[in-house]
Amino acid sequence: MKEQMLVLAKMQAYDDKIGDKLAQKEFLPKQLESLEQAVVEAKNNVTAIHTLIEEIQVKQKAKDLEIQANKDLIAKYAVQLNNIKTNKEYKALNKEIEALNVKNSEIETDILNFMEEINIRKNELKEAQKDQKDAETNLKSQEAELKKMIGALDTDIQHLKDKRNELTKKLPVTLTRRYIVLLKNKNRKAVVFNIKGACSGCGYQIRPQILLELDDEKKLHYCENCSRILINKPSGLKID
Repeated sequence: MKEQMLVLAKMQAYDDKIGDKLAQKEFLPKQLESLEQAVVEAKNNVTAIHTLIEEIQVKQKAKDLEIQANKDLIAKYAVQLNNIKTNKEYKALNKEIEALNVKNSEIETDILNFMEEINIRKNELKEAQKDQKDAETNLKSQEAELKKMIGALDTDIQHLKDKRNELTKKLPVTLTRRYIVLLKNKNRKAVVFNIKGACSGCGYQIRPQILLELDDEKKLHYCENCSRILINKPSGLKID
């Protein structure tokens, strides 16, 4: 039984290492996703500024057309002035021409404002395009390294699993199955240790009688609270 306890302790040690590697492996894809998301957000920002510039340009073009329409109308009224015979009609038409000139002056102010806003947005676009390029460069430079690290972790995890699985050959099949179930259901902790009279997994105080039996190492015990395999921690426990 003592030999089986040592095997179980070593299996748990391997699984502790596997757990650490799995945590690292889980973090790396998230880091990669963060880099990819930065590229997506940078592209979306560039697109949004492009769209905004285009919308302003459409408004500017509409104002240009409005000015041209007013100019055409002014030219038409100017021709009509030559054919008017009464002062009243002459004054009325001149008033229309003056109003159109005032309106065009206001529209030209709007166009200048549009042009200024377009210049501001174009500067923002340059910055956004630079941010996009930086994000893409950052992703490209780190993507290969992150994937390499993930691959190395996969190799390490498989190596550790092979070592652990080799140890299972020294245990009864029923005990191996129990270990696997506990590993799955107990947060990757199938084996726990007596630490100063308490379970290292859940902190439950171990009864004095169980403590004596743990010292005898003649019988396998399970924590009365968390049901994990409970043993005294072997001295000098090492795994390769």
